[in-house]
Amino acid sequence: MSEHVTLNVGGASIDIYLYVESAGSRAKAEQLASVFSRMPTPHVGVIYPIIVMNRKPGGRQGGGTWTLPNVVTDFSSPGHEANTGVPNADVQQIVAESGRGGLIGITLDRWVPPISRVRFTVMHEVGHCLHNSFRPGGLLASGVNIDDLAGMLPNRCGAANPLEKRIVEVYSNYICAPSAVFHAAVPGETAHQTNSRLVGHLRRSRAFESVPETWQPR
Repeated sequence: MSEHVTLNVGGASIDIYLYVESAGSRAKAEQLASVFSRMPTPHVGVIYPIIVMNRKPGGRQGGGTWTLPNVVTDFSSPGHEANTGVPNADVQQIVAESGRGGLIGITLDRWVPPISRVRFTVMHEVGHCLHNSFRPGGLLASGVNIDDLAGMLPNRCGAANPLEKRIVEVYSNYICAPSAVFHAAVPGETAHQTNSRLVGHLRRSRAFESVPETWQPR
């Protein structure tokens, strides 16, 4: 049995589908509205539908973000369905009806911690969604390299692009904890300098072109 929660944030809707048995899931989904409200309005309107599932289609734990072609291939077999706990037909219908071109998945092990941790997981996957949605470039400004993102660690992110792994973490931390964006201290820089450098590169990206320069996470 699934449960559908629709959040209305800044005039846009965000759909969350709960396919797991976990106490307080609806309340937790509703709490995410306060996190999404910290985002720039143009970003809220492109968030893929979110499905909370037992495991990812391949059987692994963790968050995941799929563009439409990968939704078609990764949610297609009985084995995928057994791992996720979500009927493949439901996945395809949810994505098709959203019209947003992809899907965010959060597995049970990432969903059960307190909202103070879940919000970072969700916003990390939202970062991947934005990176896909604001092509070309996404969250990566032209010319940004690994050195520009010093202070960020890839953590457990499975993205193939090492720059994308880091920039989505910059985005997640910027929205959730803007005064503490970086993961590790950078020699020769103060914390404020590291934060400012990382946020500056993020704000130069195509995803922020329509965001006023004066905008800050609320």
